[in-house]
Amino acid sequence: MRFSIAGFPVDVHWSFLLVAALLGLQSNDVRIILIWVGVVFVSVLFHELGHAVVARRYGLHPEISLYGMGGLTKYQSGRRLSRARSIAVSLAGPGAGLLLGGIAWGVTQIPMPELNPLGRLALFYLLVVNIFWSILNLLPILPLDGGSVMRSLVHIVKGRADDRLPRQISLVVAVAGGVAGFATGNTFAAIFAAYLGIMNYQALRGLPMPTLPGMRG
Repeated sequence: MRFSIAGFPVDVHWSFLLVAALLGLQSNDVRIILIWVGVVFVSVLFHELGHAVVARRYGLHPEISLYGMGGLTKYQSGRRLSRARSIAVSLAGPGAGLLLGGIAWGVTQIPMPELNPLGRLALFYLLVVNIFWSILNLLPILPLDGGSVMRSLVHIVKGRADDRLPRQISLVVAVAGGVAGFATGNTFAAIFAAYLGIMNYQALRGLPMPTLPGMRG
């Protein structure tokens, strides 16, 4: 599925909808699964639009793809951004998600007796997905947005582009996240952290890295 929003080309791969639906299969109600998929679609698209809007402000030409486990904003331009502007672009995605989550929270505070349970559930999903995804993306682990910010800051401090320290930091934080996930019984978080840790370990060893669609955001 291809369309354009605010002048940004958007490509939605079938794998994105499939993974979103699979994540919503904890419910046997088709309506709830559809609401979940819709919320995930809107939330990830809004996140990527945050990146795209700021990137276009800096002269880039973004294109958005939604596939696999998330989204990716690509920039069709040979222009290199300064590290400060790269940080701004990286933060714009989680910032947009937090904004959408904040709006959802604000709406839940308004008395709306006419709103049916499914509508309330959609607002709850919007709140949880956007706040959780945004906080997750701000962790200093490559290739998450927080990892990109951390890498830019390391480059600024060191005065040169050296990815070894950012990869080491990413590995340490990923391992800590995996341990915390297992300790709290959050298996998904633990597996996710372990995967990110493996990616960064392989990068440090100079080995080919497996791809994880959408985690750059």
